[in-house]
Amino acid sequence: MTELNKENYQNFVGSGVVLVDAWANWCTQCPRMMSILEQAQPEYAGKVKIGKLEVSQDMELGQTLGITTLPTLLLYKDGKLIGQKTGIVTKPNLQAWLNQA
Repeated sequence: MTELNKENYQNFVGSGVVLVDAWANWCTQCPRMMSILEQAQPEYAGKVKIGKLEVSQDMELGQTLGITTLPTLLLYKDGKLIGQKTGIVTKPNLQAWLNQA
């Protein structure tokens, strides 16, 4: 998973299917969501790029993206936001969502 910040965010989400996990180190549910993403990542290697954005380190970008709840998943296709989910997303629901992208 690629660490994202305001310097690399737009370039990272600019092409292909991209999933961004917005999280913070104080978020109690974020490690659980990260574990689900790590389990799903091998299945989507070469199909979906996955990045993580620690909003407590880059609050301005988090505000720009409208992130108010953590964890938040943002799904992009060729630079366009096509979906957003907040809270824990189960692995089957995550797979179904990514397969539709």
